[in-house]
Amino acid sequence: MNKLTVTLLATCMAFAGLPAFAADDTAKSGMRPATTPRGVFHLFVEAMNTGKTAELMQHAYVEGAVMTTSPQADFVQGKTAIAAKLQEFVALKGTIRADVRTVLEQGDVALAITDWAFEGRDPGTNKAVSLGGTATDVLRRDADGTWRFAIDNPYGIGR
Repeated sequence: MNKLTVTLLATCMAFAGLPAFAADDTAKSGMRPATTPRGVFHLFVEAMNTGKTAELMQHAYVEGAVMTTSPQADFVQGKTAIAAKLQEFVALKGTIRADVRTVLEQGDVALAITDWAFEGRDPGTNKAVSLGGTATDVLRRDADGTWRFAIDNPYGIGR
């Protein structure tokens, strides 16, 4: 598939509200980097619901990315720290969904507003865990045209 075909396909899929992915995916992971800001959320949901945090870190976060870890705006920085926090959600063996409300793009930067919900079970107590919120995330387009989280803020403005 040539670059023009991939670009046209990605544009059509984005217009239709479908996630689009790059054609030059790494064959090892089975996951593809997102070629649209909305595609990053599709990738995130797929990875979290299947426990593929390593692939998520590879394809969905820039080096030095920041993620808030609570409504009080506590945060971690870097792929290793973010992966550890996301692994805590994976351990709850739940399901996450994300509904992207809007994406504002300016050049290689995008702001996404996304409603999300997570349902799982605490492995120690087997009690139901329900989390959710409205995320405000900043994404960046890399030189290869793929989009990744630079700031992952699942709790929006916090308190």
